[in-house]
Amino acid sequence: MFLYLNVRGGKASLSKAALDLKIPEARIDRAFNVLVMFGVAAPDGAAPVKAPLPPDPRELLALKEGDESFKGVCNYYETAVGRIMTKQELEALSFLHFELSLPADLLCLIINYVREEKHLTMRNLERVCYEWHDDGAVTYEEGVARLGSLREKKSRYYTVLRLFGIRDRAPSDTERKFIDSWADMGFSDDMIKLAYEKTVMRTGKVSFAYINGILERWRQSGVSDPASAGLRDAPPAEKKTPEERVAAAFEKKRRDRELTARKRLAELAASSPEFAENEKNIKLLASKAARAAGTARKELLTERDRLIGERAAILRSLSLPADWLEPRPECPVCSDTGYVGANMCECLKKALTAAGVKLKES
Repeated sequence: MFLYLNVRGGKASLSKAALDLKIPEARIDRAFNVLVMFGVAAPDGAAPVKAPLPPDPRELLALKEGDESFKGVCNYYETAVGRIMTKQELEALSFLHFELSLPADLLCLIINYVREEKHLTMRNLERVCYEWHDDGAVTYEEGVARLGSLREKKSRYYTVLRLFGIRDRAPSDTERKFIDSWADMGFSDDMIKLAYEKTVMRTGKVSFAYINGILERWRQSGVSDPASAGLRDAPPAEKKTPEERVAAAFEKKRRDRELTARKRLAELAASSPEFAENEKNIKLLASKAARAAGTARKELLTERDRLIGERAAILRSLSLPADWLEPRPECPVCSDTGYVGANMCECLKKALTAAGVKLKES
C-alpha cells in the first residue's frame, strides 16, 4: 500500500487501490488509516503530506539509553543477533515500539519467535510484527495466545506428515496450506489417513492435491467418518469390475490389519502403565528428531532406538511376540499392497486370475 501511494503523490481512491492491488477494501482501509496517522498519506481531497525526515541518530541513541523499556528491547535484540545493531535496525525497532505501539515484552517475545523459527533479521522481525499487529496481537497476552496457536499448528503439520509416512523433512508452504484447509474442514486424523491411503492406492504416490480433492468431495457430500467414506467412494457391488473388487479386497486387508494394530496398542497401553510410558516417550523422541538436525537428530534417534528395544523387552515380559503390535500381512512379499515396486506381486496376479481377469503375458 505504501509503494502504491508513493507513485500517486500520497493520495488514492481506496476502492481503486483495492481493485488494482486485488486486496479486500476493508484491509486497504485499515492500512491507509495507519499511513495517514504516520503522515505519509492523505485522504482524497487533501494535500499530500510529505514523508517525515529520518529521525536524528542522536535522538535515537538518547531514546535507547534513556527509555528503559526501549533499552531493554534493544539489548534483547543485540543479544539475540550477537552484535551491536546498526542505525537502520535502531530506526526500525524504534518505529515498531513507539509508532506501531508494540510493547517491549511483546517485541521480545516476537524476537525470540523469529530467532527460533526463521533467520533473525530486522526484515523478518518487521514482517512478523506487522502480521501480528494486523491480526490484533498487540499485547503480550495476545502474543502468547498467538504463539501457542502457531506452535499447535506446527505440531499439526508434523502429525499429518507422519500419517503419510514422512519423517525426514519439514512441510512446504503449499503443504502447510493444504493441512490448514483440512483442519478448517474439520477432518480427523483417521479421515485424512484414509484419503491418503486411497490416493496411494490409485496413484502410487503421495499427492497433497489428490488427497485434498478426495477430502473436498467428502466435505461437499457430508462425509464425516470412515464408514460413510467407504459408502461414498464404493460403487454398488454389481457395478464393480473384477479388478475393482480385487483392489477393494486388498485395501480391506490392509485396513483390517491397521485396525487390529490400533486395538492391540490401545489395550496394551491401558493394561500396562510401563508400556504406556515407554510408548509416549518413543513418540516424543520421534517428534523431537523430526524437528532436529545434525548431531542432535542422531542422538535423539539413538535414544529412540533404545526405547524401542525396551518396548520389545516389555512385550517379552508379558509373553507377547516382538511383532505383536504389527500384525503380519497375508503376503510378506508385498505387505498386501499387490505390488513390489512397479511390478505386480504374485498374490495379486493369483487374485485377479481367480476373479476371471485375463492377465497380459509379460
